[in-house]
Amino acid sequence: MSVRVAAALAAVVAAAAVPARADSPDRPLEFAPRLVAAINGKNADRRRALLHPKTLACITRETRPFIEQSLADQFRYTIPADYRSRVEAIPAERPLQVADGVTFPLRPTHQVQLDGQTGPQQGVTFVGRVAYTESAWGDGWPCITPTKVQAVQAAK
Repeated sequence: MSVRVAAALAAVVAAAAVPARADSPDRPLEFAPRLVAAINGKNADRRRALLHPKTLACITRETRPFIEQSLADQFRYTIPADYRSRVEAIPAERPLQVADGVTFPLRPTHQVQLDGQTGPQQGVTFVGRVAYTESAWGDGWPCITPTKVQAVQAAK
């Protein structure tokens, strides 16, 4: 093995051993660049990885198609590099608006909004409801109940 190859391999191993930098619990906007990268990269795995663990836990065989379609729908857009982001705390007393048969597995604490101009008088806006867990912010999507899944399927 050449010295260059050995040095490159050592650098890769060292980088893999360094833990990823944790998000700060008081900075929900740290979530924004990862959301933009996943959406602009059209990468379902990267986008799914941004979902809060409690949201991921409620995905079942029956609800997976709804989640996958919702993720794929986001890939129709590209968020411009010069997007603007803002955050708003979600007060505990504010009701979360969801349809019947849809529940939040956790209460999001903040709303992260991304706005960008995609052309003259055209723009794109993404809103994520996030909550902090362990060492990162996660997108807290609502879960679909089995009854709602049946109702949606019956309506098709």
